[in-house]
Amino acid sequence: MGTMKKTLLLLLVAVMMLSVTTVQAQAKTYKANKVTAKQIVTQLNKTGLIKKMIKPDAAMDPRTPNLYKSKYNFIDKKYNDVYCTVEVFRDNLDAVRRQASIDALYYLYDALEIEEDVPLHAYRYKNVVLRVGRQMKLDRVLKYFNALKKMIR
Repeated sequence: MGTMKKTLLLLLVAVMMLSVTTVQAQAKTYKANKVTAKQIVTQLNKTGLIKKMIKPDAAMDPRTPNLYKSKYNFIDKKYNDVYCTVEVFRDNLDAVRRQASIDALYYLYDALEIEEDVPLHAYRYKNVVLRVGRQMKLDRVLKYFNALKKMIR
């Protein structure tokens, strides 16, 4: 790796760490809701947006099994091969950290010009992170996000 890429990588990591710290300091503390990821996906399924609900197992997510309280996956009906996930965290601060780590990975891959694509974007509402495929258009993402906001008050 060239000197320029190493410098860029270090700068990027420093900026991301600073932004995570800033976001954490600004994050409101919401009372954790008792809803599970499966309950959220079940409700989303009633909207007609979901093709298939998928119960996750350890083999599907070997790196982050204990970061969240619950997790459930689904496949979007319109985007047949787009894999999506709902993760519910202990509190919104853990959800902010998770969203920031996914965003950092996306920017890191882009900065280092790594050909492998980061497949998911993360959207957070309170202590819930909705991860959707990057191919999904914003109007579709908003349908999920708005439905999620109605469920979690």
